[in-house]
Amino acid sequence: MPTTNCFELLYFQGVVTFDTVSGLLTKLEEVVRPLGIEKLRYKRLFSTAVEILENIQMHSVKIENGPFPSFRLSFKENEFVIDSCNIIYSSDRETLIDKIDYLNNNLPNLSEMFSMNLINKNLSDKGGAGLGLYIIRRNSSEKISYKTEPINDKHYYFCISVIV
Repeated sequence: MPTTNCFELLYFQGVVTFDTVSGLLTKLEEVVRPLGIEKLRYKRLFSTAVEILENIQMHSVKIENGPFPSFRLSFKENEFVIDSCNIIYSSDRETLIDKIDYLNNNLPNLSEMFSMNLINKNLSDKGGAGLGLYIIRRNSSEKISYKTEPINDKHYYFCISVIV
């Protein structure tokens, strides 16, 4: 019976700051470069990691005595897997699920959607243009998978998994 090899390359759980993002991206480069993957795949992996980490940094809700955001990079069956979790408000859960479901089911239209978002320059109150999930989905070889777990009546732990 074949054995599935899965290697954890990088793991972090805690408060994500600009310095944390920078440090994790440096570590990602250190652990991935020696694997000798093709340049385009490395760019997609790095770009996806940037978007996920910046999303956590910009949008994570800090709660007392709750879970912390997490980021894990694994290598399994010649694929890179990024698993991340973030704390979100309960009121944002359905919108986020709808957006991911839409992106997962409309891959051929992503380039057009991406361009329209850039043209319209819709910036959120936190400074983002809402393009992160588009970039993540465009870079992934499979649909973005997700799960949510309630923390309390106001917050959810929102986890995604992306294969690059």
